[in-house]
Amino acid sequence: MATSYGGIQADCWERVLDPEQLSRALEDVQQLLDICGVPSISLGILHHGQVILRESVGFRNVEREFRADSDTKYLIGSVSKTFLAALAAIADSEGRLKLQEPFSPQLHCDPARSTIPPQATLRNILHHTSGLSNPQILYLGPMGSILHSADTFLDFATSIPMTDQGEGRLGKQWVYNNTTYGLIPLALEAAYSQGYSSLLKDKILIPLGLRNTADCATDEENVAFPYIQLASGSFRRLRNSLTDERNPHVLGVMGMRSSVNDLLTWANSVMGEGTAEDQGQSQTQSILRGVAATRKPFWTWRQGDTKTWSSCMGWTKTTMPTSRFGALSYNFAAAEHRLLEPDKYIVGNNATAGKTILQSNGTVYGSDCGLYAFPDTRSAIVVCSNGLTNGDAADWAARIMTHALFNLPRIDFLELARVEAAARRAKFEAMLAEWHRGHEPPPHTSSDLLKFVGVYSGLETTLTIRARSELDINPTSDGDNNRPTLQVVFNNVESSQRDLIFYKENTLSFFPTSRDEWLSDQMIDWDFTDSGLFYFSSDPSSEYLNSDGYSGRMSSLTWKWDENESPTVFMRVEV
Repeated sequence: MATSYGGIQADCWERVLDPEQLSRALEDVQQLLDICGVPSISLGILHHGQVILRESVGFRNVEREFRADSDTKYLIGSVSKTFLAALAAIADSEGRLKLQEPFSPQLHCDPARSTIPPQATLRNILHHTSGLSNPQILYLGPMGSILHSADTFLDFATSIPMTDQGEGRLGKQWVYNNTTYGLIPLALEAAYSQGYSSLLKDKILIPLGLRNTADCATDEENVAFPYIQLASGSFRRLRNSLTDERNPHVLGVMGMRSSVNDLLTWANSVMGEGTAEDQGQSQTQSILRGVAATRKPFWTWRQGDTKTWSSCMGWTKTTMPTSRFGALSYNFAAAEHRLLEPDKYIVGNNATAGKTILQSNGTVYGSDCGLYAFPDTRSAIVVCSNGLTNGDAADWAARIMTHALFNLPRIDFLELARVEAAARRAKFEAMLAEWHRGHEPPPHTSSDLLKFVGVYSGLETTLTIRARSELDINPTSDGDNNRPTLQVVFNNVESSQRDLIFYKENTLSFFPTSRDEWLSDQMIDWDFTDSGLFYFSSDPSSEYLNSDGYSGRMSSLTWKWDENESPTVFMRVEV
């Protein structure tokens, strides 16, 4: 455990944090490593505009046992959106983009073929109220593969259907949407005739001195590699291309890396900008001019005194006491326990009543991050972790440290973390049990494979079904019903390939059949059974010759990529 104290004096924390409560809080954070199954946690606290505590436990690199510190660069997931929203606000203040005007013309896409509602503004996109669905697993594939490059993403993201959730109309339904968010970096690039990564450096990273915030694939100095913990207890490192300047539609949405020190500076800067603008001071010379707009609520859920929260641009907002701390964290599996014992999940009490929390949560394969700002006291808590196995360690650590910072009564957050971890494991087991209940593979021969082989197209995306090898097409005996003999490749990206097995009549499965596989293959967004099943339909008029004579081939497959949305039919376009 490596602790350092910053700010005006080295002992500043002693006048703010109760030593006994702080010691207990840091011990609890240490225990989260085991409960959540993560290699390291790094955190920092800002209070009254000054850093008063930095803490790191565990390894950023498990294989070489390199320890994390406050400058270690972690994947920050959707906390990347706070930077993206800030750039959009700056572009608005400079007249390059307009938050309140229709988004499609600013994106320079063909309105005749775009599914974006004509009146949807850039603000609608930033607030997740465009009314569009979020087919995320159609561009973020297995093994951390990027299925759509920057060149094809525009056509894909402007072809997605409206959501089936709620009223499903512009401004009438809030649907968290990484897909539409990915269009914003493309609009910024068009507005400035400059790459997103370069723009981010020029407008924010360099002026604010954020030297440990990475936006390119080659920066691997002092990096916390992402991991999952296997059932055996060992860690497995994950590899992906999220932090890559060639993929601005991913980088700007969930792909950035940053450090505790940089994120504390970032939170302080955003709060300072907001305070100055609220007081009507001139922001002509401000680096973050216009960024106060990102803090303003647009969509609010009013569900009682402790349950109200709002969606801002890249942030969410709530007030203490609240049960919506970490509203968009990965700690949501234990929903039943939250209903049974809601008081245990409330952060804050009457002593902190009315204090605003501005928060951003980032969950991405093998990493999580929490950024919590308290503008009333110019405070912030930043937590980063390089593991994602049994819940959101960053969120639990932030809850623990919030109670330490504001001297709030102790809540056993470790108990809640254990409940969440158990619920996470049980959720996958329930999915797998459902998969097994429906698994009735029909007898098949090698010739049956040819009915499925081909290329299927839908939503500007292709699914290629192919034999794993020539031996699978021409085996010496009939196939084993459970032996993978086919593969799917998503949108021609070879690294995305998954083995297929016969699941039941006219249905093939690529669903992971162990939790280790599900986590290792970076498929946490395949979080319901049907997401790993392809349902095929045959066309009797389309024939091919096999050893038994003529037989109809498959003409389409149906894939349900989101539990709350209608499935998409992919039509066969090639044999």
